[in-house]
Amino acid sequence: MTAQQHKLTFAFLSAYRGVHDFCVHLADASKPRISVRVMREWHEASSELSAEEFERRVNGNIGFITTGNSEILTPELVAAFNRHQFEEHTKAEATILANPKRYGAYESKPYQLLVGGRFDTTTREWVPMHGFEEIRELARIPANQCSDAAQMARGMQAQAA
Repeated sequence: MTAQQHKLTFAFLSAYRGVHDFCVHLADASKPRISVRVMREWHEASSELSAEEFERRVNGNIGFITTGNSEILTPELVAAFNRHQFEEHTKAEATILANPKRYGAYESKPYQLLVGGRFDTTTREWVPMHGFEEIRELARIPANQCSDAAQMARGMQAQAA
């Protein structure tokens, strides 16, 4: 089986302080961890970082898939992860919508598509490694069923500032 034929699989590992971690099962049998920040973290006075630096370093990666070794974040891996998460999102919404007595009123929301991100030590901020459309097309997610998580996060950060 070639690396191209190997289906990437993802396993949820943990959630803590707004970050979800996943294990990726790669063709070479390695199992690196990838992370997705799903919520803003609040700057605490005891932090060694200034509020501005904290925002850039900690909350600046919302909307990105990150890892200690950004070389593994190929467009194919990022697209496969988004496809996996999109299918989970679609199943969860279908369950909620099929059970209004149990879950109450619910308005469907587009899937928040993620791109790979890395921390640029020169600019000291998180930068995208891929384009939204590139990943959306590779993941085969219809444009009307997703939105750009990184762009949405940047808008929220601008409002918070």
